[in-house]
Amino acid sequence: MTIRKVSVSVGLTVNAGNYSSGRIEMTAEADLDPGEDDAAAHQALTQALKQRVRVEATDAARIARDVARGQG
Repeated sequence: MTIRKVSVSVGLTVNAGNYSSGRIEMTAEADLDPGEDDAAAHQALTQALKQRVRVEATDAARIARDVARGQG
């Protein structure tokens, strides 16, 4: 079997307080080059998505705090 594509989804639910929450989810896929290690590609793609989700979650939490304070 030849694996030609790797797909990864990463998500995080952010508690905004006041009984509300938001979910950030990202999916990415990569086409593998011939002979490329699929496990290594999957791990690299997962790490990249985790970093992006963290950034988005930090922004979402900041916005939620501002809204809760009446600044949004």
